[in-house]
Amino acid sequence: MTTSSAPPPPSPEGRAPEEQGPAPRPGRWIDTLTTLLLVATACFVTVSAAPALLRAAGVAPFGPSGTFRSPLRGPGEPHPIGAGLAEDDEDDDHGSEPLLSPRFDPLRDTPRASGSSADTAEPDEGAPRGRMRPAIVRRKATLRLSASEEADPTGEVNVGDSVFVVREQGEWVLVLQTGAEGVLMGWTQRSQLAIR
Repeated sequence: MTTSSAPPPPSPEGRAPEEQGPAPRPGRWIDTLTTLLLVATACFVTVSAAPALLRAAGVAPFGPSGTFRSPLRGPGEPHPIGAGLAEDDEDDDHGSEPLLSPRFDPLRDTPRASGSSADTAEPDEGAPRGRMRPAIVRRKATLRLSASEEADPTGEVNVGDSVFVVREQGEWVLVLQTGAEGVLMGWTQRSQLAIR
């Protein structure tokens, strides 16, 4: 066996193998996996956000029907959300528990006492509208669900407690008290309070 000290043949590019640069990295599959993971995440986010973005643009299907709605709908067509509510209003009876009703609207509906319509009257004309007035309890008072002695009690306030008068109706006032136990609200007689 003869060994020759001849240099290795030149590469096709004309350089020796030592001069070609670093060998390919063995961790290249990690880069590929990271890229695939980023692309999959971007696709997931895009697919998840697409319905909301299409609804905001006004071209997405609305509801289970699958039909597309036009953003330039005619003014005579009812809105799909409000459809069906108008005909249900006549037979909608909250009974004596309006807060348990699924469609209780605190701005429109008020709690009703059984057999009495005293709490549906408008407040006194002289009463300030839109602000609560502070008051101090003079005597221990029972708060009631409506402005009548026969109404169910909702709680009690003690002498010296600070309350807010929300609404006034004749000799009755709707008071609100906040404390560590939470919010307490009910009707009591005006003579029980010292209103500022």
